[in-house]
Amino acid sequence: MSTVALSERQETKPDAWDWEAMLADFRALGGVAENVCLKNGPIGRGVFPIDAARPVKVLASPNLLFPVDDLAFESGALRVKIDAAVGAAERAFFDRYQQAFSWGAGGRAGSLALMESLDTLPEPVREMLGEQFGFRDLVKGSVEERAQKQFLRSRRIQNHGRRVVMPVVELINHNPYTDGFDFDNGIAVKGTFPGEVFVRYNLADSIGVFGNWGFASEEPLALSLPISIPLGSRRLVIKRNTKESQKLENRRVPAVKHDGDKIMLSYLILGNTKLPRQPKSAFAIVATDIGIQHTEEIFDRILHFNRMRVLKLLGQLNREPTPIAAILREVCRFQLQAMSHCVGRAPGARKQD
Repeated sequence: MSTVALSERQETKPDAWDWEAMLADFRALGGVAENVCLKNGPIGRGVFPIDAARPVKVLASPNLLFPVDDLAFESGALRVKIDAAVGAAERAFFDRYQQAFSWGAGGRAGSLALMESLDTLPEPVREMLGEQFGFRDLVKGSVEERAQKQFLRSRRIQNHGRRVVMPVVELINHNPYTDGFDFDNGIAVKGTFPGEVFVRYNLADSIGVFGNWGFASEEPLALSLPISIPLGSRRLVIKRNTKESQKLENRRVPAVKHDGDKIMLSYLILGNTKLPRQPKSAFAIVATDIGIQHTEEIFDRILHFNRMRVLKLLGQLNREPTPIAAILREVCRFQLQAMSHCVGRAPGARKQD
């Protein structure tokens, strides 16, 4: 994986509740942590196998998945709300874990550093990031509020219709070319790893990874930015919600919603390094299904719009010497690289041009 981070997450300072003591409490509550240790690696703090020849398993059981709506920042600490329906032992574990290994152990400092670095960018660049790239929560509001939102966004995961935080599992770093999470009886990461333990956080592109987790990652996909384009008397609106999809012609394609004269696609893949014929094929299938013609031309217009928007941001960033500008330049480069993997259509894809 190629990643560029603003600052490495800090390693936990040793105290009476060290890694092994914390894991003992985690296991006592139903969590699983087999063959793992916590240490610094090439990209900062991460989880590693104790014995690389043996399988790893880290699981947060259902009682150790904490809904984001049940959490609050109080006096600088991240805690479970008083009125939340959470067991006393789980509540105590979560509050102590956050202080010793997460929000209080480098999480707050890292999120604040990201917000403060974004504030060094010129206002036109910040405006572009907020309005055109969907990073409004990263550039609007007080530094502390933005840091808190970014921290929770970087730790939460969708599980059976609710967003939850998963202690211990959230310490595992991202790699887009590994398996995703296992959602059987909780949330788990398992397998055999020659080095650091990795998991694929989500189906995202380089822009989405930066927006959620604050680092640059070379992702295999490029998704369209939010866009609204005219189609005669109608408008095509594209969002960035990969959680919503449908199956047409035995292929997974974006979900479609209609709102008056608007046709809304949940997302649109513009490039795929593994399957370069997929982007145009998927768009042709879903567009033809809802009566949109000239799919090749429309797709190319969308691709051009996205390419020019990323290039415009890149042009602005080229004038900036700061570390955050360097990270965002990498995000732009990775996005354009993935976007370029769009060639032809798969056999059998509909054509109505």
